[in-house]
This record gives sequence, C-alpha cells and structure tokens, in this order.
Amino acid sequence: MNYVSNRNYGCRITEIMIKGCRSLIVENNFLYILILLDKGADIVSFTYKKTDTDVLWRSPSGFDLLNQNLSNEAKYVGGWFECFPNSGEACNLQPGIVPQYGDVKFSPWEYSVLRDDENCVSVRLFVRSNALPFSLEKTLTLKINESVLDVKEMATNFSKHESPLTWGHHPNIGAPFLNENCVITVPEGELWFKFCDSDKSIREVLVGTWPFFEYNNKIWDLSKIPNHDDELNAIIYMKNIKGNRASVRDTKTGVEFFIEWDSSIFKELSLWYAFQNNHWNSMFGYHQIVNFFFNSSGYGSVKTCMDNGTHISVAAGESVSTWYKTGITQKQEA
Repeated sequence: MNYVSNRNYGCRITEIMIKGCRSLIVENNFLYILILLDKGADIVSFTYKKTDTDVLWRSPSGFDLLNQNLSNEAKYVGGWFECFPNSGEACNLQPGIVPQYGDVKFSPWEYSVLRDDENCVSVRLFVRSNALPFSLEKTLTLKINESVLDVKEMATNFSKHESPLTWGHHPNIGAPFLNENCVITVPEGELWFKFCDSDKSIREVLVGTWPFFEYNNKIWDLSKIPNHDDELNAIIYMKNIKGNRASVRDTKTGVEFFIEWDSSIFKELSLWYAFQNNHWNSMFGYHQIVNFFFNSSGYGSVKTCMDNGTHISVAAGESVSTWYKTGITQKQEA
C-alpha cells in the first residue's frame, strides 16, 4: 500500500520498511509512534518529541532480529505486543495448540486509513487468528496538540460455534526513560506471587499490599526503581485492584507515561519487574524493564481460564469491544 500523508506537519501517517518489515509511523506535534505491521503490529517506539524520550524497552539486538532466520519468538524487537486470543501459557485446545500469548503477535496485520488531515489521523489495523476462530481489529486515533493515543478494539467470532478467548496487552517500559528518578503508580491492591513446590505444584501466596512486596527475604518498594546493584526478576499478580490506570513518572524531567484501560474487559493486572545485572540472554541482555500487563483473565492459558471460569466467551458471529488509551505528559516538580 505504501501510504504516506502529503504533508510534513501536524498529524500524519507514513508507511516504511524496516529490515524487510512493513511498518507504520503515526505522529503529531507531540508523539512519534512506530508500529511493526508485519510483526504483530507491535508498538516498538512511543516517543515524546519535546524531550526525545522513547518510553519503551528495546532489545539490544534491535531491528537486526527482523531479517534473520529465526523463530517468530526470537524476533522480539521489544516494545508493546498484544496477547490474543490467549493471554497466558500455551495450551492444547482442539483443534490444536494455542501459542503462549496467542498467535496474532507473530502475524502480519493489514490496515486502512480512516482519517488523515493535519488535525487528526485515524488508522484501522486488522488481523485474523489461526489458533482460534477470531478476527481482531483496532482503531488508533491521534489528534493535534494531544499527547494521547486512543485505541478502540473489537474481537469477532467468525465461526458457527461459541468460542473462548483471553486477551491482554504487554507493554514493556525500559531505560533510558526508566531510571532511578522514576516513580511507579498502579491501582491499590493485593500483591501475590506464585511459588513452585518440590512436587511441582503451584502455590499462590499473598506477599504484600501495593507498593511493598516481600521477596527473597527483602522488602521491596515497587513504586521505586531498584538500586543499580539490586537484582529483581519477578512477576507479581495483583488482586482486588481499585482503579484502571498505571504510570511511570520521571521526577527529574516531569515526563510521565501512562496507560488507562477498560476494566470491564481487562479485569486483571500483573507487574513484571526485570532488573538484571547479569547477561540473561541475547534477547534481553543487561536490562531494566517494568511491565504493566493488563489482561482479561490472569496469566493462565485460555484452557486454564475456561476451567476456572475467567475466560471471555463469544457467541457465534458475535463481537466484543473494548478500549484503552496511552500517552505522555510533562509536569515539572513544584
């Protein structure tokens, strides 16, 4: 399609190729957003132009992963991916395997431009799952003089039978935006951790209330970034949360990245704190990552969620709609 807005100011859209991967730039006078269409429509850059701040984590290997002969899983450049129609572990669900985090994060997406003028751009992205009988579309809207991206989504069951799904978003926030000056804010709630016993059974244990978390015989304040010498790699599950907004704010620059979501669909929130001094693997390397995983049903596979009744069930030919918005603000300390 090779779509390009016919202007170099205001709101605009540009299709480009990165290492053979169709990509889309959506931008205005405040935000630059880069989407890898051929890699799950991942958002790999969410940049605040005023301070040249990209809030998302990027793999050390970066875009070089895209044109290498690697598995889909290994081509993860970083950033924000969508988990659909499975927001957890891989599972065997007839007629086959449903991959971890679903399959649309590996798929090429198509798009159509709904509006393109200097005051507003709106783009519809769409894809079809091969794991479960769902199509997924999302409409991204960006307006002039606003540093907020509005997203509306709709999943449709195209089969003749009722079908389950679980759904989530996995935005990874990273350095250099993520630094010792940052403060993390999430809704109030209980903090839970899953422990694996010697018989390989899993126990869920209450380990604190936001922001204090007991882990490895230490009390962590999760609203703060760990000290440089501290290593923390943990997934914390939140329960009984009171709100639908999470943010990271740099108290020195005043730049804040936030996400707000539809809590009628995305009822669960998990936090991944990954602060490693050791070389974990070639994908992550030395890294600092905070992840706000907002999702419909917790981390379990869609099959597990069916067993415990936390999945979303969609009737034949029916759709389920939702929304989220994300943006960047800047407010200097008083």
